[in-house]
Order: sequence, then structure tokens, then C-alpha cells
Amino acid sequence: MSSIKFFVHLIKLMDDSASALGLSELSDNDRQTLVVLWDSCEAGECTTAIDYSVFKAMLLSKFNRTISRAQFYKSLKVLENHGTIRRIGSERSQTYELLRS
Repeated sequence: MSSIKFFVHLIKLMDDSASALGLSELSDNDRQTLVVLWDSCEAGECTTAIDYSVFKAMLLSKFNRTISRAQFYKSLKVLENHGTIRRIGSERSQTYELLRS
């Protein structure tokens, strides 16, 4: 029973943190996209160049699931709109900076 209590506490903590950061509206796909982007950052850098094929492999490895290419780009746009990431370069660039705000 204590492990379920701990799990529920973690969910509440995550929800509170998401609300405090203004990220409570992120879908599971958006959150998992953010996790993969964060994990793909180079040491000390919060910039990553990632395309769908690399993302898909990392998502499969980390979460044992995939999302469609369209959902990947939709999640990137949602994260950009929330001010969590910023595209570096042109609209076709696949380089993103994770913002620490």
C-alpha cells in the first residue's frame, strides 16, 4: 500500500510542478517529447539537433512506444508556444534550445 501512496504523491507533485511552470496543459505526448529532447541535449548544452527518426528511436528506447511524425511536430509546436523550447535557425531547422525559465 505504501508504494501506491508514494506513487500518488509523485503524481500530485508532478501536477503541482507543471501548474507552477504553466505546463499543466501538456499532453502525455508533449511531455514525453520534452523528456526525449532534454535527454538528447549535449552535456552542458541545452541545444539539440534532432529529427523524427532519432526521436522515434529514443522514444521507443525510453518509453517503449512511438508517436506519429505529425504528432512529433505538433508537440514541438506546443512546446515552442509554451516557451519551453526555441527553434534555432530557419523554420525547417531541426535544432532546438531548451529554455530554462
